[in-house]
This record gives sequence, structure tokens and C-alpha cells, in this order.
Amino acid sequence: MCLIAAIGQASATNVAIGELIKDAGTLPELFDVVAKCRGSFDCANTAATFVKAANLCRGRGPPETKPMLDAVADTWGTLLCGAGLWEMSDVIWACGKLQYQNPSLWHGTLVVFVQSPVLGRAKTLDVANALHGMANIAAANEGSIPGLDRDTTVRYVKELVAQGYVRATHPTAEGVTSQHISNMVWSCAKLQVCPENHELVAFLTVMGKPAVMQGYASQQMANVLYAVSEFQRQDKEWLSPVKSLIWQKLLSDQRLQYMAGNAKSQELTNAIMALARMATGVHPVVSTEFAQHCVTLLLQGQTAQQVSKWNAQDAGNTMWSLATLGMRSQTHFLHRLSDAVQSWLPKGASKMSLSQIAWACQELGHRDPMLMSAVIKASISVLHLFNAGKGSAQQRVDINTASLTASVVASADMNHLANDARNLVSLACDVGSMGSSSASRLWGFHTWLVQKQLLNGLGLQQVLSSEQLAFCEEAAQADA
Repeated sequence: MCLIAAIGQASATNVAIGELIKDAGTLPELFDVVAKCRGSFDCANTAATFVKAANLCRGRGPPETKPMLDAVADTWGTLLCGAGLWEMSDVIWACGKLQYQNPSLWHGTLVVFVQSPVLGRAKTLDVANALHGMANIAAANEGSIPGLDRDTTVRYVKELVAQGYVRATHPTAEGVTSQHISNMVWSCAKLQVCPENHELVAFLTVMGKPAVMQGYASQQMANVLYAVSEFQRQDKEWLSPVKSLIWQKLLSDQRLQYMAGNAKSQELTNAIMALARMATGVHPVVSTEFAQHCVTLLLQGQTAQQVSKWNAQDAGNTMWSLATLGMRSQTHFLHRLSDAVQSWLPKGASKMSLSQIAWACQELGHRDPMLMSAVIKASISVLHLFNAGKGSAQQRVDINTASLTASVVASADMNHLANDARNLVSLACDVGSMGSSSASRLWGFHTWLVQKQLLNGLGLQQVLSSEQLAFCEEAAQADA
């Protein structure tokens, strides 16, 4: 057989294999294709297998996928030097989605991809996919990419961001979409590598263009706002003359109203929380008034009308944001949340969400007995679950959460919740370290119990030790 005929036959075989991979509707079907055809895989087949596995798993690959992934990774290693940019970016994206921690694959693929002499020809999609994959694997691996040290990771991210910047600032910005911009900026935030000021401003400016925003989705906006709020936490200074124009375009009333009516609850509440963070801190990105305006519009849509479909973290994020922005006027929304508390609070209640809710109630002056009763019961339930060996230490309600809740009960004179609140303090008193703020709040609760002669007028004497009570009194005196 002549060389041309052999090449043609091989090409036809790879096309046929590609169809088999495409048609695999389950993991066992994909396993079967790999077992029978891997010896004839080319770069495209190998990349397509990773992508197919990621799409079928819709996230982290279950344990039974590892032998197949390892076998395909071995094949990929032999083909890598001849791979195209899009094939490498697909592998990086898919392995990030699968949370496939193979140091050899990650190191080899990223080195060849970033150092490719033709990287300048990569499409924006390739750059965005590579960054997205790197962010996902880092999130699954305690912030690091398998096979790369931190300095190399930062260098590679900056190189890819620079490539994205070149494409985003091209006069036509051809092929650049809001999804690409969103993925690049979100990935940088997850990787804790802040773009240069001019790059960040350029990305957001381009994203605000009508042509780029075609096909705009709420998730993209939520991700961008999250990323900016993360950069701000790193004391990222912005160019003041540019930032107001950026946000006027990106967060126009029309786009906010679209998001309010179409976003999922997590997308909406993440955006609201990001806006609250962006309006505060060392270098505010937007004014408090602008953030308040945006949040008000976001809470007027269908998603905020259906709070019964929310979970505890959605509610916690939103209440924390309203309190941070001083939006006491949102009483109608807060009452709607309180009325639906039995629907959303049991879904994912944790230390963070319960602390956010209790703190927000205090700051907003929202004294709703039904809400506080539900918060106390949920807090006790989380503690019991942890004591039974269920749940993580990160979710365990601590003394800070208990003190916030008890403080709201006392300040609103919710006498009927006194015993429940004291029980919560009793269960949580040895969880976490008692800081001065928690101690001061607990002294206020103790004093209220004594003055009201509730629960035999003993306050917290049978709950906290004499040393703890003395510390609480000292903390309260220091706050006075």
C-alpha cells in the first residue's frame, strides 16, 4: 500500500472512531470504544474522549473512570508533540472539569500549550478553555495545579491572559464572546492571579459592547462580578475615570432587569453579594448608591419572588448583602424571606449561612420571631448532625453564630425563645474560640436573661464557666 493510501485509510479510521466517541451515550459505552480503538487514536480522538467523559460525568469523574482516563492519558502523552492548540485546550478544559489529577498530563500539556510557537494563533475560545480548566483543577487540588509549582502557574496564567487581551482589544474583537470574557476573568479570580489593570479594564469594556453581549447569560455576569470582588479583596486599585463608564454599560437597568427575571437563585444572590463587596473595602469599585440601585432592581424580578425555591446560602448571601449596604428599606423582601423560611432554611443550612442571617437581622433591625426560631432550630440541628459524625467541621455552628443569634433574641425581647437560644449557646460554647465580640454579645444576652428573670434568672451561669463569664463581662465593658 502506498503512503498516500495508508494515510487516507488512517484518516478514515480516525473519523469513524470520532463518530463512535460522539455517539457514546453512557460511560460504559465510552469505555468500550476506548478498549477497542485506543490503539488507533489520533490527537483529535484522544482529546474528544476526555471531552466526552467530562460531558457524561458533568463534573468530577467517578472512581470507575480513572482506569480509562489513565489509559487515555498514556496515549495522549505519546501524541502530545503533534497536538494542535484546540486539542490541547480541550484536554485541559475536560481534565479540569473531571478534576483528573494526573501531574504528568497537566505538566506536559501546559508546557507544550503555553510555550507553543503558534500560541499567538490560538482562538479566544482556546485561551478561555485552558484557563477554565486550570481554575477547576486548582479548586479541586487545594489551589495548585498538579505538576506545576506556584511561580510557573502564575507565569502561565499571565501569558494566557495576555493572549486573551490581544484578542479582546483587536479592532473587530472577532470571535470574542461574553462567555469567553467571563471564563477568563472568573478563572483568574479562582487561581488568585489578578490581571493587569489595563487587561481587566479592557475585558470588561469589551464585554459591555452590544455585539459581544449577544447571547448574554446571567451566569456570565454573576461570574464577572464575583471575580471583580475577589480582585478588589487583593486591594486592586482601579482607574477611576474608566470604571463608572464600564459599570453603566455592563450593569444597565435593562441587563439587570433581564437577570432579575431569568437568573437562577444562586446566580442572582452571588451577583448581589459581589455588588455588596464591590461597594465596600479599601478600594471600592462602585459607589454604595450604585450598588443599592442594582440590588433593588435585582430583587424586583421573578427569581426574588420565588424565595421558597431558594436555599439557606442564597438567603444568607442576600441578607448579608442588604445589611452590608445598609438597605433597611427592603422590609417587604425580608418579610417574604421570613414567611418562606420553612421552605429554604432546611436546604443547606451551615455555619456561614446561619451566621449571615443572624448578623443581618441584627444590623437591619429585622426582628422576626418565626425566622429566629427557625435559625435556632437549624443551628441546633447542624450541631447534632456534626456530633453524630455527619457534616464537616467547616459547616459546624460555633460560639460566634450562637452569640449572634442570642443577641438578636435579647435585643428584640423574644422571651419565648430564651430557652432555645440558651440551649444553642450551651451546645456551641466549646466550638471555636470565643472572641471579644462574641463574648460581649453573650454578656448582653446573659444580662437580659437576668434582668427579665427568665429561666430562673440565672442567665448563663450554668452554661458558661465563671472564667468565661468574667471574660464576657470584661469584653462588654470594653465595648461600652
